[in-house]
Amino acid sequence: MSDTSVAVAGVLYVGPMPYARSGQAAADAVNRANGASGATAANGIWVGPAAGWRAPRGIHQWERELSFVPRASMTAALASALRATLPAEQIAPKRFPMAAKAVEASPLLGISSNLTQAVQEQGARVHTIGVDRVSGDFFYFEEGGKRDPLRVQGSLVDMLGPSIGAATTNAEIALMMDGLLDRLLLALSEGEVSELDVELADALPRLSRDGTGLVGTDLEAFEAEAKAMAARAERWSAAAREIPEALAVASRRGKTSTAVPLFGEATKETKPALDLVLGGKPFHLSPQPIWTVRGAPRAEEKPAARPAPSPAVTPAPSPTSTPSPEAPRVTAKAEPKSDVRAEAKKAETRRTPSPAPVRVAAKTEARVDTIPPPGPIGPRMPSNVDTIPLPKAVLSHVSDRPPRVSPVPAPPGGGTKPTPLKTPVPPRPATESPLVSRPTPTPAPTPAPAPALAPALASETASASAPETASASASAPETASTSASDTATAPPAAPPLPIVPSVASSATRVPVRKPSATFIVVMFALLAIAYVAFKSFP
Repeated sequence: MSDTSVAVAGVLYVGPMPYARSGQAAADAVNRANGASGATAANGIWVGPAAGWRAPRGIHQWERELSFVPRASMTAALASALRATLPAEQIAPKRFPMAAKAVEASPLLGISSNLTQAVQEQGARVHTIGVDRVSGDFFYFEEGGKRDPLRVQGSLVDMLGPSIGAATTNAEIALMMDGLLDRLLLALSEGEVSELDVELADALPRLSRDGTGLVGTDLEAFEAEAKAMAARAERWSAAAREIPEALAVASRRGKTSTAVPLFGEATKETKPALDLVLGGKPFHLSPQPIWTVRGAPRAEEKPAARPAPSPAVTPAPSPTSTPSPEAPRVTAKAEPKSDVRAEAKKAETRRTPSPAPVRVAAKTEARVDTIPPPGPIGPRMPSNVDTIPLPKAVLSHVSDRPPRVSPVPAPPGGGTKPTPLKTPVPPRPATESPLVSRPTPTPAPTPAPAPALAPALASETASASAPETASASASAPETASTSASDTATAPPAAPPLPIVPSVASSATRVPVRKPSATFIVVMFALLAIAYVAFKSFP
């Protein structure tokens, strides 16, 4: 496969052309005659379902014969009548996918030589071609079908006899032999058979019923070549598929050159007419046009898209202006260096649908509107605290309670009584009713006695205090007994309660009364009397 070749299976092949005489000498002779050499030599273009599967080699190097029928004649009914196996049934599609596709696309399908007569009896027209490269002999037969049989056989050089003169050079003979078999097949079959079609049919299995359909074929080599050509031309596949249509349009219009993808320009070269002798009868070959290109395929560079003219940049609207619902995106236009920063800032401002200052102001106003302004302070709403009845006055703290005196048992023997010790105040039991603080009675004011009556007053005071002392001493056993009974019936002491300020405690605290002026005067009078009495004693 040449570096200048491009292949699309079943569509197109572009590459070097095969020559009637093998070897570089014949190719050089043709190139010199055409005025081309080396990489600038013309590459032929083949189109059709048989193109692109493998590189054309020509059949002039054959030493064998092949029988085949058109695809339209190769039916399942024909195979069933002959109890034969179709070519497609002899290929494993998973192992040889390209070969399987080629069988489905090939215009001609081969048949085994032992089935030629049986196929003709089924009404199909059978074509048989044979080439011997050593002797240069060629034969072509058409038998069966509705047309008359055709038999052509002879030497290719002898067939060119009328076109070869005494002054004809070897290079000119090589030019005549170039593509001669293809031209003969097209002319004899009336365009139904071409050299490229015969090559593809020869590379694929034949219709057979004795297992000889794969004889003379190499599916592995065919598969490898087809895959390699497809992989190499994959990047050009889309552009190459446009070449056949471009050539067809140019041929209908009678053009000798046209623009084609990958190669730039295709040129139509016309092979001259030839006078031949076939079976002793003169035969005229009409001129044959061939499209050729030169050079290696190249990817076409698409013209760069011309950028659209950018509109002039407008200044950003003021914050108080109403933003448009859909502001167009504006690209900053190139300006002198001094105005680049200013224009860039303007372009950034116009990228957003609305100016940034307007959005910020809208958000701020919305947030202020959602918070109602403070109204006048109304009266306090009633709560559960107001409905709680005020309790009676109680001691606000445990430390305000008077200490409870525990009775001390008398010693077993007589003697002096020990002095009682002060004990800590136990916590108030849960069953004990709260103590109510009683206000201290205020004594009535007593008029101040005369100084002369001081001794009498002292005696009266002593006599009056004596009953009180006696009553106090009499009440002492009663107090002790009461304390003893309370101690015996009191439940076990509970842990001290934490002091937590509350609305109720602050509300029920008893206010402390200040001593009145009368009480102060009475107290001063008593002190004065006591002082006078104290001084009166010697």
